[in-house]
Amino acid sequence: MLKSGFEYCRRWAQVALISLLLFGLSLFGDSSMASASSKVVTPEALDMAISEAAQEFVESVLDEYADILEGAFDTAYDPLKSSMKSVSKQLMKAEKAAIKGGDATAVPAVVIPQESFQSAVDSFETLQATTAGFKAQLESSPNAVQEMLEVQIGEKMAALEQAIAEAATTVGQIATDVASLDAADPATTTAFSEHATALTQAIESVDLAIDGFDS
Repeated sequence: MLKSGFEYCRRWAQVALISLLLFGLSLFGDSSMASASSKVVTPEALDMAISEAAQEFVESVLDEYADILEGAFDTAYDPLKSSMKSVSKQLMKAEKAAIKGGDATAVPAVVIPQESFQSAVDSFETLQATTAGFKAQLESSPNAVQEMLEVQIGEKMAALEQAIAEAATTVGQIATDVASLDAADPATTTAFSEHATALTQAIESVDLAIDGFDS
């Protein structure tokens, strides 16, 4: 299963707490150094402390989120990948049987793991919700952090959201395909094959988007 909302929020809280502590320590350290010299914290020193603390916060959040996102994506996609492989193999055997027998009645029925495909739909919807939740959390962070995040991951987040949305749409189409899939009906098998190809491309896009958070 994907990480629950509670687990996600708990881990976020841990990261936020650590970051705030680092922020406090940075200010304390800079003020201590300033006190030892001029007894005054200059605006420049304060800006530097805030910038450094914000950077530490951003790095901690992105590292944590990348781990959560990668695990959630694997959990959502791996069972679907196995089911897709099974259905594709069955369709290939059915096609060979039809060619060999020359009769549509010779085409064996395809056994569809319906629950697996519906589970994939649910998992990708949860993945979208996880991403939306992360974005909402970022929007509630301090301005200095928001600005830094926007610069560093604004485009990456947009690409990730689009990639996941496209993958989720394709998964939904495939779930619809398999509900009426008939190995003897070219219209249904063609739709499945086309959407399977589209899914492969969509998954590659999601992988690239996730990898972007580590770069």
